[in-house]
Amino acid sequence: MVSNMANVNPPNQSLQPASFSYEKWRQRFLQIVLWGAAIAGLAAVLSTLGETNLGVKIAYFVAYGILLLVTFTRLPYWLKASVFLFLIYAVGAIGLVETGIWADSRVFFLAFITMSGLLFSPRATLISGIICLVSIGITGWLVLTGQFTPTLSEVPPGNLSVWISGTVSMILLPVVIGSALASFQAEFTNTKKSTREYLTELIDQRSSLEKRVEERTADLEMANEKNLERANQLRTIAEISRSFTVVKNLDDLLPEIARKINEAFGFYHVGIFLDDEKDEYAVLRASNSAGGKKMLERGHRLRIGQIGIVGFVTGTGQARIALDVGDDVTYFDNPDLPNTRSEMALPLQSGGKIIGALDVQSVARAAFTQEDISILGLLADQISIAIQNARLFEETNAALADVREVYQRSVQTSWQEIARRGALGFRYANGHVETFAPEASSPQMTGRDSGILSIPINIRGETLGMLNIRQPGRQQAWNETESRLYQSIVERMSFALENARLLEDTLNRVAREQKIVEISTKIGSSVRIEQILQTAAEEISRTFEGADVLLQLQPGTSKDSTQ
Repeated sequence: MVSNMANVNPPNQSLQPASFSYEKWRQRFLQIVLWGAAIAGLAAVLSTLGETNLGVKIAYFVAYGILLLVTFTRLPYWLKASVFLFLIYAVGAIGLVETGIWADSRVFFLAFITMSGLLFSPRATLISGIICLVSIGITGWLVLTGQFTPTLSEVPPGNLSVWISGTVSMILLPVVIGSALASFQAEFTNTKKSTREYLTELIDQRSSLEKRVEERTADLEMANEKNLERANQLRTIAEISRSFTVVKNLDDLLPEIARKINEAFGFYHVGIFLDDEKDEYAVLRASNSAGGKKMLERGHRLRIGQIGIVGFVTGTGQARIALDVGDDVTYFDNPDLPNTRSEMALPLQSGGKIIGALDVQSVARAAFTQEDISILGLLADQISIAIQNARLFEETNAALADVREVYQRSVQTSWQEIARRGALGFRYANGHVETFAPEASSPQMTGRDSGILSIPINIRGETLGMLNIRQPGRQQAWNETESRLYQSIVERMSFALENARLLEDTLNRVAREQKIVEISTKIGSSVRIEQILQTAAEEISRTFEGADVLLQLQPGTSKDSTQ
């Protein structure tokens, strides 16, 4: 939208007032009138060729020559206009001398008065009217008193009323035209002034609008740059967070996080603190800087809620920025990080509990802002999740190892119990199967060169026995295909054996539970104490196949005593 506005109103294009100028219009008007007068004057001069009065003829030729001079030569405007008006007045005066009040003198005087207003000003109309009135008045007085006679004798001199009426009719129209011109010029001046005022206001508004557009454009560009920077930071955080999922071990995860943050943001120091088990100290667990590695070697830690910005953050759970560490009272002056000028620490929280802090430091003053807290706060949340996931992974692995160990002992105990029942060895030879008791000292595996293939029987990681295959007369070793075949058979057999053991254990457990229910039912059906004790002893003896059972009550006997 801004670019479109710039195309419509280019910055280098300034508003200008209308090109109309009253002075220029007068100059063009005068030039047109002079050209018209030169053409019309030629006809007038040619008409005087038959004039018998040589003086009049010379006067017309001189006047036309002057007219041509001012028309076709470069002269100042005022001089051209003055000469032209003088020629009009002169022609009128000549007509007044020739014919008195009767002929064309009034027409030229009327033109003289009108053109004075058009070419100069309304005041010039007044001055020219006075000149014409004085000229007519003097001439009329001379003619009426007999002191002057018009050169054309056939024209009557007229009386006083004729001269007055002719003069009034001649003066009336110039007065109307002059008033109209004065009103027009005044209105034109006011309009021009208003136009300039409006134009000035419009220019000011346009300048203000352009300034606002520039400010908005600058704001938009700045906002766009911030958005791009924030998008890059968020993309970087997402990339760093994805790398967390690869590492599961906490001791490997924390240094990897510090390294990734340093590569992405270029901080002088990145430190990751975790609270100890007693929540007394925040212990440095990973760092990227040389000074941070020294701190790791000596087991650097800060008391929670008391020492340094990290102590403040881990104690309150609130992010903290030190724009100038020299002016921040909570800053911990660390000799291993001498170039630190500003610091920011963010809490690491999991499940509403503070588990540590992310500490970043810069060599520039005021390097961090509140926006950095928002952006890096997201990273701190991802780090907290990664730490918690790593801890859960370690706890799950430990629990799984315990379960696996317990199950392994259970499997081993069960097979040992089964082995105590009797011989678990079988031999197939000469077309029939026979049992035997394997000796502990017998070999468990024999090389292939002897013609015997030995495959261990493994169940849940425990070796429970061995499958030995001997082919009489065989000299060559067992090949890989044969070995894989028998190995697959042994694996299927191992699964079947384990399933049979589990089924047997389940059936035994069901039988025991059923026996317990039966004994409980019989005991529960008795209401006398002696009968309950007798029933319990009988059922227990019957369960253990005639075992001797001694059951007696001894009130007051200590809990630790046994019978």
